[in-house]
Amino acid sequence: MDAQALEIEGKSAIAAAGTTAELDEVRVRFLGRKSELKQALREVRDAETGRVLNTLREALEAAIDARAVELETAELDERL
Repeated sequence: MDAQALEIEGKSAIAAAGTTAELDEVRVRFLGRKSELKQALREVRDAETGRVLNTLREALEAAIDARAVELETAELDERL
């Protein structure tokens, strides 16, 4: 698994999500129990790989949280 490619793909998908429902689908795809990242984390055999994958997980979680705030604000403005 290429962590850098997964990060680029994940951040692109997060940015492309137009609704909170789409963002939730992206979250499941990249951070869910059966995601490629979670599978790789279960198979970690050395500390360096573990650090890289955990950093990637944290970056994707932060990007999802930030995008969620943007989308929730936009959806609230739209309703008002």
